[in-house]
Order: sequence, then C-alpha cells, then structure tokens
Amino acid sequence: MQKIVCGLLVLFLATVSVRAKSYQIDFPMESKIYFNAPINNNQDIYLLTAGKLLRLTSDPANDEWPVISPDGTKMVFQSNRSGNYNLYLLDLKTNQLRQLTFDSRNKLSPSFHPNGETVVFDLEIKPNTFSSHKLSLSSGKIVPLFPESPYNQNIVPFYHPDGQRIFFTAKVFLGWALALYNEPAKEYKKLTKRGNCRPKVSPDGKLVAYVSFEDDGLGDVCTITPDGKNRINRTKNRSHHYDYYPCFSPDSKWIVFSSSPREKGKQGYQLYILNLQSGETRQILKVDANCQFPFWSR
Repeated sequence: MQKIVCGLLVLFLATVSVRAKSYQIDFPMESKIYFNAPINNNQDIYLLTAGKLLRLTSDPANDEWPVISPDGTKMVFQSNRSGNYNLYLLDLKTNQLRQLTFDSRNKLSPSFHPNGETVVFDLEIKPNTFSSHKLSLSSGKIVPLFPESPYNQNIVPFYHPDGQRIFFTAKVFLGWALALYNEPAKEYKKLTKRGNCRPKVSPDGKLVAYVSFEDDGLGDVCTITPDGKNRINRTKNRSHHYDYYPCFSPDSKWIVFSSSPREKGKQGYQLYILNLQSGETRQILKVDANCQFPFWSR
C-alpha cells in the first residue's frame, strides 16, 4: 500500500481554440468528445464539440488518455510532465490541475469507478510489466485492484456501471484476452479468446466494446454482452484500417473510435463515430495529427 500527497496547481491554458492547423469538423451532436493528439506538434488533450475544437492542456510533455468522471466535472489523464508517466486530475469547472501520483514508476490507462471517488489504473511494477491498482481521491491511498489473479498481467481496467464488475485485458498464452472480475463474488471469467483487448462498457451496462484482431489482423471494433456472448464485429467492412480505442456515447447508441489506414500504420488515426443501430460510420474530425484515446461524455 502506498499513500501519496496530492499536489495542486492551476492550468491557465485550458480551453484554448485551435488555430495552428486547419481542421474539419462533422460532429453535430450536443455532447463532448475528449482525445489526445499532437495538433500543435505537441501531445495535448483536446475537446471536440459541435463545430468547435478546444485545447485543454498545454505542456511540453505528453498529455494522454483523458477520461471523464461520471458527473462530468473532472478529467483524469496520464502525463510524463514529471519525467515518467503519472496521473493528473483536471477540474473542468475551475481548470485547477491536481497531480495524483508522484513516484518514478509509470502509471497508465486511468479510469473512474462509478462513484467518481476512485481511479483505477495500471502501475508498472517492473519494465514492461503492469498491474492494475486503485487510488482513493480522498485519502490518496493506492492498493492492488485484483486479488490472486489467475493471469500473468491484468491491465486497462474499466468498471461496469453497477460498480461491481470490472472488465480488463488479461495476459494469456501467446496474447491478450478480455476478462471479467466480479468483486463481490471474487470470481474471474475469461470472456474471449486471445487477440482481444481494451474493453469499454456502455453507460447503460448492456454492451462491452473492445479491439479485436480475430478477423482482419489489424484491429476491429467489436461488441459483446457482459457475459461474453453475442459478439458483433462493428467495423468488418473496414478491413484496410486499424480501428482502435472504442468508447460509447452517453446514450449508448453510438461508438467513437480512432481509425488509421493500413498504409499509415498506427500513425494516421482520425476520429470516427459508429451508429450501433444502422451500422453507419462517419468521420467527425479531419486534422493532420494522430488522434487517440477518445472518450465521449455529456
């Protein structure tokens, strides 16, 4: 167990309109998508709304992986502005930035517990080996998230809205698979075969979106029900693209994801949305930058 002391500073460059590069927006919805991209040749976090693109962070370091609290008032993200990757919490109303972790080990892939008072993340316990932990925002205490796991590594945890089930990426033989941990029952369940990773649960709790390499080998956005059944490849007609980082809309009817054409590898990610009912996909932002880790919020 580790107890940390929380720091506080004010981020003066929040919500700055983007002017450095040309961009095109096709996102008419009354909601918000947060993501990170090097739009100004620096890896910062941006906010996309209907017709607007705003920069939320501005630091010479890399600011990545934004996730919004359930009440929409706070954003947690990872940044190497202290040298290694640590976690930071931005108050979206006051623009105050609070450093959450401080030691020299990397902390990645943060997300919120549904109560909004706990952050779960991956802690580097040795080079290239991570273990999921949880951090209390009130006490600053950090403890392991998964007890006696049957897997070599458990990473990228994401809570179900019920606050009892955690979906995560499990290290299995020759790859990664989706798995589930039921906290009250203290039970693990493998949900997919290897070649699947990065689960995100819909706000209504009915679906889990994730990245799958089973079909085209590049990466597709797929969904399953929380019991691991009813698999649907939502981007099966995009076999020449790397489709990554899915996240549901607040009403659970859409998915935002990053997509890069095969010829650009994983360096040409642009933001797309997918209608779960019709299957229609549409690019919502066109910009000369690699757009990653989108998170959709109200």
